[in-house]
Amino acid sequence: MIASICVLVACPALAAGGEGSLAPGLGLTDWIEPGAAGGLAGNGSYEPGRPGERAGALGADERSRIGAYHGVPLVVHTFAFDDATSTGALLPLMRDLVSANVDRGIGVVGVAHAAGDDAPALLKQHEVPYPVARADLAKANGAYLDLATNGLVHAWVIDPNGALLWHGEPVDDERAFLAAVQAAYARTLVAPLEHALDAELEKATVAYLAGELKDARARANKLASAKDEALAADAAALVGLVDATRDGWMADARSRGAAGPDLRYFEVVRAIRTALARTDAVKELDELEQDVRKHQLWRLRAQDLETWLDLRVERPALFPARVDGAGDAFAKQLESFGRSTFNSNEGTRAAKELLERYAQARARAD
Repeated sequence: MIASICVLVACPALAAGGEGSLAPGLGLTDWIEPGAAGGLAGNGSYEPGRPGERAGALGADERSRIGAYHGVPLVVHTFAFDDATSTGALLPLMRDLVSANVDRGIGVVGVAHAAGDDAPALLKQHEVPYPVARADLAKANGAYLDLATNGLVHAWVIDPNGALLWHGEPVDDERAFLAAVQAAYARTLVAPLEHALDAELEKATVAYLAGELKDARARANKLASAKDEALAADAAALVGLVDATRDGWMADARSRGAAGPDLRYFEVVRAIRTALARTDAVKELDELEQDVRKHQLWRLRAQDLETWLDLRVERPALFPARVDGAGDAFAKQLESFGRSTFNSNEGTRAAKELLERYAQARARAD
């Protein structure tokens, strides 16, 4: 019955969407084989997804779908091999972004303008560690393939749920670009959802994808009584998805809280408090939290893990690959965290690994 919902591929009504809308599909078909550049498999495959959640390579057809990258922030960028800004600044920036975030799985997809037969060799020469397609941006038709509108060097930042957060020139406006990448990583990861073309239902869907469940349910509930039967059915389905997500979060929190809180427990707790403020779910969570924090060891562990969640979001997008003032400041935060943690847990181990990688980057820079 959900006839007006389409998978996250190129939808004409969304092609001209701005920031805050759902990102259209890539619409790419001609993928360059980059050999073994940057540690990729010989077929140029890429493995998106949070660690342990998705294994295996994307086929060429899958790589053209935004929906194939659900669960990870995604950067799409255009460039040209014969352009000095592309090779001298953009590609190094993207290499650093991938290198810095091997543990966070931030995805990057490139589109090379008018690339020739030497493209595979050039990808290897520039050590490009992510999938790259080729297209003539002056002739191609698509949201990402418009030279006249976007210029040659352009990037789009898409959050883990398919919403477009930012687009612009990432070299000239590197600070805004990196801030958008950090914001995309910080977004609540909820279940993948196909999206609707109806304008009002899309607003509800975007709210759902951003983890704003209360707002999403309220918007969808208003549309569930619409005279348009297809729209009403879509809205009712979205209400069901919101409720299922809420119930799933609560079940996850209850089971993990009873067994002893781990990092995922506190991720779920934050998601519930953010998305379901002033609802019965938060009241139930408050009761669960009281039980969890009665245990002294669990209470101390909670302090460490909650601090680590804050640090994980605050972490600069290029840390630990790029040595700079922001990196030095964040390294000091990690060192302080390591000295103050109660015991060795997920956060402590991850902080130590990041500091070791930053020390290696500094040694290379010196």
